[in-house]
Amino acid sequence: MAQTYTCAYCRHEAAFPFAACPLCGREAAQATAGEVALVCYKCDFETGAQIANCPVCGHPLVTPTRVRVLGVILMALGAFLVVFMGAITIFVAGVVAHSSDPDATTRFDGGAKELALIYAVFGAVMAFGLGCLVAGLWQAWHGRRNPKLTKAVLAVAFVLALLASLVPALL
Repeated sequence: MAQTYTCAYCRHEAAFPFAACPLCGREAAQATAGEVALVCYKCDFETGAQIANCPVCGHPLVTPTRVRVLGVILMALGAFLVVFMGAITIFVAGVVAHSSDPDATTRFDGGAKELALIYAVFGAVMAFGLGCLVAGLWQAWHGRRNPKLTKAVLAVAFVLALLASLVPALL
């Protein structure tokens, strides 16, 4: 099998080592096939050179194995959020359903607006957990982050924070 060299910026592959990438023209360290590449967790720069910090953004470089471990942790946290919030949602639904029973020990005295707000927060937390689960699965499988999934999870986190800041005004 012929050895290939990959540009760390544009991922162009060539059968020969190059000082400047023939496609994008940038000078880059190349990772050869079978060589352990280091990845920047922030900007996804990849190199086969043994350097400590990313030349693009300055953050420390990590191995794909470390990114996979972080992905498994992210999957576990996402699964915990989904399962835990699902259980709380089922419990709250039971409390709401039995609030009118005279023998009920717990009651929900709020209105439809408060109930909708509660379920909106629960849904947003569950969506965030599901996004973390999917992003962690991607990281564990591929050994690198998916920027689109990361942005989607951060967008859900932003919506959750916005919703949390609006709770006092809505009650």
